[in-house]
Amino acid sequence: MAEKQNIFKVNRFYNILSFLSHTRMVLSLICVRQNGIAMENYPAYGFVRDVIGLLIAEAKDIQSIPDLLSLAEQTLPSGINSFEELVAKLETEKLDNLTFTGYDEEWSDLPMEELERRVSEMASKETATRKPRAKKETD
Repeated sequence: MAEKQNIFKVNRFYNILSFLSHTRMVLSLICVRQNGIAMENYPAYGFVRDVIGLLIAEAKDIQSIPDLLSLAEQTLPSGINSFEELVAKLETEKLDNLTFTGYDEEWSDLPMEELERRVSEMASKETATRKPRAKKETD
């Protein structure tokens, strides 16, 4: 039974990794059709970040159990030399994509009131630039 659970956990990790790849392909198409906007500027790009975060958490679980890690090493994607390398790439990607576009200041040093004001300001700008959705006609 334990071996089936191990296989399931490793398969789940690689299925989520595959899902991430497919999600990026679809997101790329959507961005191209929306006048070539950068994927990072797509309103739902946070979902991709969440999937990367989930993958990192799953990878940490796998790394904590030697049998799982051994199994995961046997099924690496091409071009990846170790499971640790794969996890490092995911962590780098998550960190690279967590920057706020257009805001160079260090946010962690701001007082809470200033942080709330800036986040509120960003949300207002985002809401103002969105086009309202067309209403569907009903028969």
